[in-house]
Amino acid sequence: MQTRFICLFCLFVSLGKSGIVAQRMASSLTSVSIPATFIHATEWLHGDLGRALPGRDVVLFFSHSGNTEECVCAATHLVKKGVTTLSLTGNKDSKLSKLSVESLSYHSADVQELWGCVPTSSIVVQELLCNAVLRELIQRRGTRREAFKFNHPGGAIGAAPS
Repeated sequence: MQTRFICLFCLFVSLGKSGIVAQRMASSLTSVSIPATFIHATEWLHGDLGRALPGRDVVLFFSHSGNTEECVCAATHLVKKGVTTLSLTGNKDSKLSKLSVESLSYHSADVQELWGCVPTSSIVVQELLCNAVLRELIQRRGTRREAFKFNHPGGAIGAAPS
């Protein structure tokens, strides 16, 4: 089954180490001309709920447990507002997964964290899934290398021949 929804702007939400992955994903999307930004999970509860508009925006939550209190609270309010929510979690039965229109979940039993709690393996899995989604979006949207390079005029990417 494939769910379709309109997305003019992608808002990424998380905190902690998953938040760093979410920030990188938002940054990568803007590099290929897909409007996106990251908002820390706690900011949603202090005025930023006004940033997301139903029918225009998609809010993507990143959480290894899928039960991070700040993310669940923000998602609950956004769902009440009618905003489309998606999630990337290590628990398909989590609160975030259940609040989301679609949830991409990796089996957390297969993701062994150092001492059972240091986010090492889970963020690698999240990065892998983000890169796969990014590649798919680039292909589906027909994003061209020239557009990517235009957004990267500096550094080695900007200096590379087209």
